Amino acid sequence: MQKKFCHLIVGFSIFEYFKNIINSTLTLDNASDIIIVTTGNPHIFGWGGFFDYEFKEDIKIKKYVEEVKIRFKRNNISYFNLNNLRKGNYNKKVGALYDAYNLGFEIAKKNNIDYLNIMQNDSQLMFWSKKIKQSIDEIFTNQDDIFYIFSGFLRKCAHADFYQKYIEREIIFDWNKKKKKIYLNSNDGYGDWGVYDIKKMIKMEFIFKNNENYLSKFYLNKGFYMAISPVPFVGLIPWPVTARKGKINGTVLPLKKKNYLILGDRINEDNLFDNEPAWEEDCIKSNGWWSLKPNWATDINLITLFKSIKKFKLNHGKYPEIYFSNNSKKTKFYPPSLTEPYRPQLFKFLLFYPYNVLIRLIKKIILK
Repeated sequence: MQKKFCHLIVGFSIFEYFKNIINSTLTLDNASDIIIVTTGNPHIFGWGGFFDYEFKEDIKIKKYVEEVKIRFKRNNISYFNLNNLRKGNYNKKVGALYDAYNLGFEIAKKNNIDYLNIMQNDSQLMFWSKKIKQSIDEIFTNQDDIFYIFSGFLRKCAHADFYQKYIEREIIFDWNKKKKKIYLNSNDGYGDWGVYDIKKMIKMEFIFKNNENYLSKFYLNKGFYMAISPVPFVGLIPWPVTARKGKINGTVLPLKKKNYLILGDRINEDNLFDNEPAWEEDCIKSNGWWSLKPNWATDINLITLFKSIKKFKLNHGKYPEIYFSNNSKKTKFYPPSLTEPYRPQLFKFLLFYPYNVLIRLIKKIILK
């Protein structure tokens, strides 16, 4: 029996990001259910109330969802907005994220979904095919200790200790009769986004709660492993803005083309399946904007970034190459362009840093 997939797209209401990931998902997958959940609207200051302005991004996202349902003739797309950031499993880091996950999980169960692919709004679907779905199905069906598969590309600094952290397991895939090593994370049993086996989760009485580290260690201790997809199919937008307590940190990259990201030359499912690891910096290019390499997927935290670069040096014996790229163009100068957008905007970050610190202090006083 053919297994049923569903994409759950979740995140803070940032219209450009949602438009990007909705475009990529509808372009690559013309059949699977899609659930879209926004977790709140951004504010100028983040403390809410009369003296804080709320950007109604959720209204634009909802309107866009209605437009694409008509354009793509799709009735299996649904949209929900969770605008109460302090509801349920709220905490200062994940916000209402797990409320959204649990909502999508419940809908998936009711709709008899077999596998739920969770993507956050600052990511993009790069591949989707029968081969990918068959590979996911075979791993979940034949490996009892796996209920979660990481769908993303590895990043050179963030996963610099890949060979120390992951163990190999060799399996033969029925769909192509090929022997293939799959990689299992020996330190984690779960991740915050990727593909989840709904039937196994029901048996486990699974619920999204606390945080990623808690759930990862909890299920690792129960004998489960995080597996990496044989073909990575989700890319992360490098240097995205982040939302903390209702306020966006940074400025949203303008979406001037259909998608933020494109695949590199000669990157396809077959050569990704036959070769590993697949590093995002080598496989995915920015589309019409400049991105600093190696990729980073959260706030500009210079201390954490330097630690990550040091980890790369310890594991590879050399420092990673640091440069800006825009599709096939490359430069080591900063800023990389005076006319085209680029990320990260270090000058702007340093310029606004005192202001952001002041806003955080005021917010602490107000929200006491």
